[in-house]
Amino acid sequence: MAASAQEKKREEKEEKEKMEEEEVEVEEEEEEEITVKWANHYSSIHEILAVGDGDFSFSLSLANSFGSASNIVATSLDSHGRILLIKMP
Repeated sequence: MAASAQEKKREEKEEKEKMEEEEVEVEEEEEEEITVKWANHYSSIHEILAVGDGDFSFSLSLANSFGSASNIVATSLDSHGRILLIKMP
């Protein structure tokens, strides 16, 4: 009986080690290299909120510099009268 108990403990230990190795492999696969791009004071890893960007040219410029706009939220505010003049000449 002592031999089978020792074998069982050994098998459990081996199984635990195997599971730990698999977890490490999964973590290594999930890591991806992040390329950080800079545009003056702004980085592609920053979360950027541009409030009142007007024609969104600033936000567009950052998005073009970074190659993506996934980290940028931009807003603009036009008066109702201005919108009517622009949309309905």
